[in-house]
Amino acid sequence: MTLLLTNKDVRGLLDMPTLIEAMRRAFQELGRGDAAAVGRV
Repeated sequence: MTLLLTNKDVRGLLDMPTLIEAMRRAFQELGRGDAAAVGRV
């Protein structure tokens, strides 16, 4: 089963400071080689 979320749905789930912190950590892991960036399909 597929769950489709609209932009409005997502905006209601997370606040901007939380998203920015998650992106900061993700880019740090990527920079250290601890993560992989998989292209969109």
